[in-house]
Amino acid sequence: FYYVFELVILYLIFWNWYKQNLTVACQPYPDLRLENKPYSSALHYRKDPTLADISHSLMSNAIHSLDNWTLKPGKYVWEAVPKGINKGTAILALQQYVSQSQPLCPIFIGDDITDEAGFEAVQNLSIPVEQSTDSDSKFPKQLQGIGIKVGNEPTCANYYVQDIDAVSELLEGFIKMTMSDCL
Repeated sequence: FYYVFELVILYLIFWNWYKQNLTVACQPYPDLRLENKPYSSALHYRKDPTLADISHSLMSNAIHSLDNWTLKPGKYVWEAVPKGINKGTAILALQQYVSQSQPLCPIFIGDDITDEAGFEAVQNLSIPVEQSTDSDSKFPKQLQGIGIKVGNEPTCANYYVQDIDAVSELLEGFIKMTMSDCL
């Protein structure tokens, strides 16, 4: 136990050092926005897309000595994340934890290239559906998770919606449907 605790402390010290150095490196570029997350960081250049290469360079330099880290591109952002960890792995871990109490059909909505792993994860999940005694039931025996892409860029998601207003409409429809007797 002590060894694990020691590793966690070392990791937290290193992570704080990493974030501080990256913050200092970004100071000459006021249009860059550094987003420090608990276990990753993202450098956004949406305010000035001409800073894409500088953003990539700053992030690459920040993780150059971290063998288990990688950079992922997004919409006007570079994100440093641990290798093998993405939205898909997070969804699968969450689904495993949540589905212990009750099977759920996951729905994942996203608008970025970093969401592709999430779409793949939910769409590969099958959820058994309790069948009625009527053998001619038109309902499937398995439900697949649903991936929904916001926008019209190429994606592996099974469905598209145009914009955030369409997402709101869709979610309102899901809520109405679950509150009705149709399910």
